[in-house]
Amino acid sequence: MPNENAERFTYARDAERRIVRVTTRDVITADDLVAVIDRQREEGSWSFGVLYDMRRLEGPMSKEDTMTVANHVRQSVSEHGPRGPVALVTRKSNLVGAGLVYAHDIKRSAEIEVFWDVREAEEWLAKRLQQQP
Repeated sequence: MPNENAERFTYARDAERRIVRVTTRDVITADDLVAVIDRQREEGSWSFGVLYDMRRLEGPMSKEDTMTVANHVRQSVSEHGPRGPVALVTRKSNLVGAGLVYAHDIKRSAEIEVFWDVREAEEWLAKRLQQQP
C-alpha cells in the first residue's frame, strides 16, 4: 500500500524483525496516526512493534487529537486483539509529556514507552517482541 501521507511521514514495514517504523518529517495529525493504525491492521502487522521516530516533530497534538487516536487504538484492540509494543522517540520535552499522556490513555490497549534515543527504543522493542508468544 503506498504512503498517501509521504510528505508528513514515512512508513516502513520490516516483516523479518516484526517492526513498523514511522518517521515524521514535520507535522503529523490524528488522521495520519489513525491511517498508520488502520494500515497495520490491513496488512497483518497489528502485533508488530511500532517505532515512532518523532525527533523532527516540533510540537504535540492537541488533547482532542490525542484522545481521537487513543480511542481508535482501544477500538482496534477490541476488534483485533492486542497491539504490539509501541516506542516513541523524541528530543522535545513537550513531546515526552504528550507521549506519556497518550501512554496513560491507552495503557490497557498497548504497551508504550517514550525514549530519547532510537537505539534504546529499538532494543526495547526487540526485547518486547521476543517475549511475545
